[in-house]
Amino acid sequence: MSGAVPALAAPVNDMTWSVPDWPPFFILQQGREPQALAELGRGSLDNLISGLAREMPERMHKFKVLNSRRFWRAIEAGEPICSVAAIRTPERSKLAYFAPLILLPPVHLIVRADEVEKFGTTRDGVALPLLLLKSDVVGLLEAGRSYGAGLDKVLDQATTTGLRRESMSRAGQSARLVAQGRVDFSIDYPGVAEYINQNDNLKAKLAALPIQGSSAWIESQAACPRTPWGLDTITAIDKAMRRVAADSTVRNAIVDWQPHGLKPEALQKTRSYLDERMKLDVILD
Repeated sequence: MSGAVPALAAPVNDMTWSVPDWPPFFILQQGREPQALAELGRGSLDNLISGLAREMPERMHKFKVLNSRRFWRAIEAGEPICSVAAIRTPERSKLAYFAPLILLPPVHLIVRADEVEKFGTTRDGVALPLLLLKSDVVGLLEAGRSYGAGLDKVLDQATTTGLRRESMSRAGQSARLVAQGRVDFSIDYPGVAEYINQNDNLKAKLAALPIQGSSAWIESQAACPRTPWGLDTITAIDKAMRRVAADSTVRNAIVDWQPHGLKPEALQKTRSYLDERMKLDVILD
């Protein structure tokens, strides 16, 4: 993949945000693309965009519903669009400018609650390399999505035919397919499984199992194309984030959507991280 990104013409004050249909991070009203800031949902990252937008009143804020693959294709094409849900990787750093925003908990293995026993969970969690060798389970992941550097390496090296990657209209859709019994496992944040359990009318409940070697919290970053427009915009986002980091509404939304068992840790980590983020002057490279 080439690191050269063509710059597409866009007024510097136009600001388009990628808003995937991905509760509880993004909660679209009736599944529709927001047409204005007031139509953003009440998810943790919806609230973050709202806070950033309030600090960037000179921008015309627009929204586009994209899955991971379509967003990164847009970035590679130099389209004037940004995300607040990006995980930085060496390959992506050739295409985009990044600015750190918030911490998210480690991703987990998402399975049906009535099938937990067959995944060999130990005190340290599920051994993903061993799971991927099994021929009696089928996993489904979202194409174009990063699950963190460590897991990406394990997943990219998997040779099993029982692990599929597919483009999905909704982030988190693979977890719903697990609940429907169409696949055996997926990988996502535990809050996604809890949201589905509480809001979707599915017969089977989901369980989120920790994955061995994946205990570190993940830095969710803003990403904009590596173009002059992208540099100007990521600089504005970084400046805005230093003020938004103090916003109690944003902080509360990050913690409130975590599963009950994670809330104490989420509260501590969110407070500590955002206290430092208020003072952090990011070096954009």
